[in-house]
Amino acid sequence: MLKEKLMDDLKNSMREKNEIRKNTIQMVRAAILQIEKDKGITVEDEKILEIIAKEIKGKKDAICDFEKAGREDLVNQTNLEIEILQKYLPKQLSREEIKKKVETASVIALDTETDGLNSMACSIAGLCLSVDEENGYYIPLGHTDVFGLLQDNLSFELVKEWFSDLWKKEDLFWIFHNAKFDLHVLCREFSFTSIPEKIGDTLIAAWMLSPGSHVLSLDEQVRIELNHVMIPIADLIGRGKSQIPFTQVSVEKASEYGAEDAVYTLRLWNKLFPKLQEAGYEKFFFQMDLSLYTQTDFL
Repeated sequence: MLKEKLMDDLKNSMREKNEIRKNTIQMVRAAILQIEKDKGITVEDEKILEIIAKEIKGKKDAICDFEKAGREDLVNQTNLEIEILQKYLPKQLSREEIKKKVETASVIALDTETDGLNSMACSIAGLCLSVDEENGYYIPLGHTDVFGLLQDNLSFELVKEWFSDLWKKEDLFWIFHNAKFDLHVLCREFSFTSIPEKIGDTLIAAWMLSPGSHVLSLDEQVRIELNHVMIPIADLIGRGKSQIPFTQVSVEKASEYGAEDAVYTLRLWNKLFPKLQEAGYEKFFFQMDLSLYTQTDFL
């Protein structure tokens, strides 16, 4: 378990008199102990990974401030702390390994990131995918600089060709939250002439289970059903006059946000679908779900 590994590494760093490593590990352990004290629970590996990832994100953000202040010493120290923390995270897959994993999946949770809420007019920033409950992937397609010039994206045409082949696979089950929006965007951006026959929508599932509810957004449903707080979109695009379009968000920040969206869409489906079955709504759900997505709506 990670908790034991952190303790062992802390002891080793103390023996080796490695102050940076010792302090970095102590910071993570303090965060774990605080959660256990506040919530009266035992923190498992999954939550520890979330804590470490959050610490890395905070340190990366801090580096920008240190650079602006000309504190090269703090930049170097923080980079060392990030390097220490990253060793506890799962090994990152190569692009080919991710591609193979997605292509051989039977279920894909999908979300589109766009620069607006009008599905018939917005521009796509990227695709968010997850094929298991642990890993999410982000494909940047439309990120730009402040002048609107494309930067840090994968080739749109190559991704379109690859994704189009996935889209045509008859045995794939696609999961969305608010599929109608995503299907509009995908059909328009990728010139799709059909939509998959196997679709699950966690928005509709949540509504069927709580038809009077007004908290059906992905963020709210994840908070209610999975006790997890999603990254607020305002953390990326800001608010008011300083707000920027999602296409101007850095690919690094968009990747973290988009991967979380995809992973928790899949986790939410796996939590809600058994409830639909238990309530006897499964047949009606798929009849209703599919009837909302007729081919002509999106073409």
